Amino acid sequence: MSDQSRLRRILIIDDNSAIHEDFKKIFGTISGAAVGGAGGGPGATADLDQLEAGIFGSQLHERPHLELELASAFQGQDGLRLLAAAQAEQRPFALAFVDMRMPPGWDGLETTLRILQQDPIVQVVICTAYSDYSWAEMTNRLGASDRVLILKKPFDNVEVIQLVQSLCRKWDLIQEAESHRHRLELLVEERSDQLAHASARLAALVHASPLGILASDEHGVLTTWNAAAARTFGWSAAELGAPGPGSHPAGDLRVLLPALIRGWLAEREPAVCDRRVRCKDGSEIDVSFATAVLRDARGRIDGLMSVVSDITLQKRIESELRRAKDAAEAATQAKSDFLANMSHEIRTPMNGVIGMTDLLMDTALNPEQREYALTVRACGETLLTLINDILDYSKIEAGRLDLENISFSPRVMIEETVAMIAERAQAKKLEICTLVGADMPNRVTGDPSRLRQILLNLLSNAIKFTERGDILVNAQVVHGEAGLEVLHLSVRDTGIGLSPEVQARLFQQFTQADSSVTRKYGGTGLGLAISRRLIELMGGTITVTSRVGEGSEFTCVVPLRLSFETTSEATPIDLSGRRALCVDGSANSRRALREQLASWGMACVEANDEASAVAALHGAGGPPDVLIIDNSLPGGDGITLARVLSAHLAPAHRPIVLLAAIAHRGMATSASEAGIAGFLTKPVRRGQLYDCLVTVLNPDQHITPPPLVTRHSIAEAKAARRRRVLVAEDNTINQRVITMQLTKLDCQVDVVTTGAEALAAIACRAYDLVFMDCSMPEMDGYTAARHIRHHEEPGCHLPIIALTASVLPGDRQRCLDAGMDDFVAKPASIEALVATLNRFEREIGHGSSGGSRSAVAVPTDPNPAGRQD
Repeated sequence: MSDQSRLRRILIIDDNSAIHEDFKKIFGTISGAAVGGAGGGPGATADLDQLEAGIFGSQLHERPHLELELASAFQGQDGLRLLAAAQAEQRPFALAFVDMRMPPGWDGLETTLRILQQDPIVQVVICTAYSDYSWAEMTNRLGASDRVLILKKPFDNVEVIQLVQSLCRKWDLIQEAESHRHRLELLVEERSDQLAHASARLAALVHASPLGILASDEHGVLTTWNAAAARTFGWSAAELGAPGPGSHPAGDLRVLLPALIRGWLAEREPAVCDRRVRCKDGSEIDVSFATAVLRDARGRIDGLMSVVSDITLQKRIESELRRAKDAAEAATQAKSDFLANMSHEIRTPMNGVIGMTDLLMDTALNPEQREYALTVRACGETLLTLINDILDYSKIEAGRLDLENISFSPRVMIEETVAMIAERAQAKKLEICTLVGADMPNRVTGDPSRLRQILLNLLSNAIKFTERGDILVNAQVVHGEAGLEVLHLSVRDTGIGLSPEVQARLFQQFTQADSSVTRKYGGTGLGLAISRRLIELMGGTITVTSRVGEGSEFTCVVPLRLSFETTSEATPIDLSGRRALCVDGSANSRRALREQLASWGMACVEANDEASAVAALHGAGGPPDVLIIDNSLPGGDGITLARVLSAHLAPAHRPIVLLAAIAHRGMATSASEAGIAGFLTKPVRRGQLYDCLVTVLNPDQHITPPPLVTRHSIAEAKAARRRRVLVAEDNTINQRVITMQLTKLDCQVDVVTTGAEALAAIACRAYDLVFMDCSMPEMDGYTAARHIRHHEEPGCHLPIIALTASVLPGDRQRCLDAGMDDFVAKPASIEALVATLNRFEREIGHGSSGGSRSAVAVPTDPNPAGRQD
């Protein structure tokens, strides 16, 4: 029920029946209906409203509707019985009107006293015409109670109504308060049970914990010391509280613990500390204290709790692990030193084997001798690759493989790498096509030697697993923000392909596509694993897509930074506006040529056989400025087609450049006799093609007939500007190898065997460049380089190139720190020497060392690579 319709019970105790009827009439006006059988009704209510309006002189507000139930008793004993019965039925009385005089039984005061004792919340109104007792007597008898009121007879109806309404509302509030109190008592009891249960569980947990637990109050007095703590230290809580007089051993827990607790309370923050502690039996253990400061609801510190762990075994294990780590690092260092020494010792004779074989291949040999020499060189290169892979793998495993961050030309790096392996592809009659995006930046910063190694691994695998078809090297760049370039470098072949099962484990070390004892293809299985680790160290990725029988494509994605290093180069000759006819049966080769020519502003007309080439000569625009013909064409060869096209051009003349994937002895002579102006072997480097086109399109009018332009003549023209080179090398075989290699490059070579002899030679003669071995008797290369730099005159700089078999990560930096300019690892190939000489062409051509210089001009690539490290 709502507050406005709830039923209230009222008890009337009076020995006069007329009084009972009067109350029924009065209360009937409150409820709007007869109450307890007495009359009243709406008319009485209206009369009461008018009466109240007359008394208070205002418009009456709506009164709460009270539904009353009256009960009558004529003696105090009867009223007390009704009160008890109502409580038993849980239908208590809200009010009791008690007459003061009720002979012959209890009077009103006695009845009231018993009612108050029976019902703790009932409200009592004593009705009397005159008082038989003074107020002091009533107070002494009933006590100070706010539940008793006195109503003087005769009483006013309005007064009674207002009194009933107020006391009923008070009774409601008392009931609500009692209900809230009861609920609160139940809640407190429930929470107390929960806290007692939680406390019991916590106490059981603390007691059963395998870790020692201690607690103290805010004054540092120990309050908790569980069984595990007692087992750990041997001391009971009572013994810890009374260490006794006298001195105690260092670390005695009885002295240490109070100091620790005071310190933790003073810090006011959680703390973790390790201590060496002496136990009761005299033993010493390592323990860890993890302490939390406890606070009350107001944030005040009221104690702490600490968990104690015995970490003696952990400390012992850590000590053993440190010793094992030190031993492992020492073993790794010993292994690295051994590998470095072995690498140096093996590379020194390998330099002689490979270098002399290269020189032997350039002499006149009969077919059988050439086959023997090829076998020796192939075995030497295989052994060198194996040495490099093992050395790299050991450095990666030891975590000591460092990457360089130097400026280089990605285009030159790719072309040089492809050129290094082109002969192996030509031996299997495979063509390598190189496609480099026209927007490839001239220079970036990164590690060119490691990128070259990765590309060599991919190309070696492509050649190994491809029997027919071609290999495409595609290099494109995605321009990023803030100078970041992302190089996408892929190698695609038409080989045997890989199954999905092999692809899933391909980049693991010692993994081969075919690992059976009858496998056709050899190898260690390290190349791709090393390549993956190198790519990851550079922050890139390597992936493979392949189908069995259709070939594979490996793609490397490497982030590089733009380099703003500038080089001093000759002004390029403009080729824009020139037209070229490109005749090649391979679409990939034609695409590579087209993009290279387009980067110089040249237009390209393509043809794939003789018929389309002849048609292109007579097409719109007239004959092209130059013809570029591949030697291997469907149904014929390039030299024959050159004669046919020359006949169609007669009497006009256009220079012809022949490209050959495989160059046979005598082919250059045949090309020259056929009127061909230039002859280059594939894969064609961008710089070589540019130099060749510039030369054949601008022939020297004083030389008739003009000589055939080849890669050798281009290299020799560039090398002609290099005069005198000093080689400091103590190994006799290595002296002969590098002397013959540099002589072929038109260098004048002087050889010394020690660093001291090198200093003496430089003091007597001007050199353009020095190749300095690092390990020499009397004075090594590092010391010699420092002496040279110390005594150089201002404005002079003699390039010094380290020539060494030491190739560990710190060796290059050690050379640079000594004042050397570059680093060439033994065995040094002719390509590596040419690349090194090209890198220092500016210093050689414009330095101030004092040597003579040739005035021969060599065309320069309009997109110069500059220095390539």
